[in-house]
Order: sequence, then structure tokens, then C-alpha cells
Amino acid sequence: MDTEIKKRFPAKDEKEIEVERLRVEIENMKQEKLRERLTSQAIKIASSKNLPLSLVDFFIGADEDSTIANLAVFEQSLNLAVQQQVEQRLKSDGYTPPANSAAKTFTLDAIKGMSHDEINKNWDEIKQTLQNK
Repeated sequence: MDTEIKKRFPAKDEKEIEVERLRVEIENMKQEKLRERLTSQAIKIASSKNLPLSLVDFFIGADEDSTIANLAVFEQSLNLAVQQQVEQRLKSDGYTPPANSAAKTFTLDAIKGMSHDEINKNWDEIKQTLQNK
């Protein structure tokens, strides 16, 4: 019975085992080289778009197109998150001027036509207008 099994399923000889091991090793080397090339390209793209380089490894795909697509999705998501934070901060920390702080602006002709009382009454605004001219 053992002879029948060995005939149907012969054991691999040392050469076949070595060839199989080399094939696996070569395939691993190809995959590693591809990953290095994709990583290099992803770093270039991320640098040009000011994306965080520490996250590049997470967006490397199986090929060049998927890597570029992954980085594009990341860029859009990051920009959206930043924009939402900016809008939220502007809403919460925004400056609202006091209601009666509407500064009066005067032209030189308007100042020339004013009386002394009007000039004294609006002196701060007039002084600011004259400094800006």
C-alpha cells in the first residue's frame, strides 16, 4: 500500500524543493521592489501636495493607479477636515464688533465744510481720516 501511495504521490526531490524555494524568493523580491517603487512615488506625490509623510505607507496600493487614487482620497479627506475645523473655529472664536462702533469716515471736503463744534465732536474720526491720507 505504501508503494502505491508513493507511485501516485511521489515525494519531491531536492532539486524541485530548491527550485520552488527560489521561485518564492524571487517573487518576494519582486513584490518588495514594487513596494519600494510605490513608496517612493507616494512620498513624491505627498511632498508636492504637503501631505503628512508619516502616513504614506497606509495609502500604498497594489499598483501605481491604486496608490495615486488612495492618496487623492486622503488629500480630499484631509482638506475637508481642515476646512471644517477652520469654519468651526471661525464660528466659535469670531469677533463681533460692538453695535455702536460704526466708525464715521469723512472726506477732506466734508471736513472743510464742518464747523468748529462738529470738528471737536468728531475729532477722533477726523484725526484717523487725516492720518490715512
